[in-house]
Amino acid sequence: METLKMINSKFGLASVLLVSVFSFLITSCSSDSKSSENRVESSIIPESWGDRPITVTESPISLSSKNVVFNVWDSGQIDGDIITLVVNGRIVLDTYELTGSEFSVPVELDNLGYNYVLLYAHNEGSISPNTAALSMTDSDGNYQLLTLSADLLSNSACDLIVQ
Repeated sequence: METLKMINSKFGLASVLLVSVFSFLITSCSSDSKSSENRVESSIIPESWGDRPITVTESPISLSSKNVVFNVWDSGQIDGDIITLVVNGRIVLDTYELTGSEFSVPVELDNLGYNYVLLYAHNEGSISPNTAALSMTDSDGNYQLLTLSADLLSNSACDLIVQ
């Protein structure tokens, strides 16, 4: 009986230690994932992209979620404008010819705080400059509309701020 109590005591202690270590690891991992969330406190728009300088064209746009759907279309006369859309340095729409209909591009933004969207013009269509209408809807349903205009000498960008 004394031996049974000693075995139970040892295994009980081992079980408690094992559960404690396991709980600590789970808590550490989950808190690490929360603390690894990027928060950027100022604009990250670069000075240039694709060997062209960038002009910041709009006031910063506030969003409440990192999950965004961009819709792009030609905001003027349909004239064959071809664009690339860049978010935080990552191409999300490559060499796309704008039409009068909206084309949707779902994107998860990298950061809380500042992100950016950039318009790169591959041509100017038949009417200069290359102008794209861009709307954004975040996963909370907040809708924003802006117009980015680029030419063969410069890009256009806008700050996006996720609250």
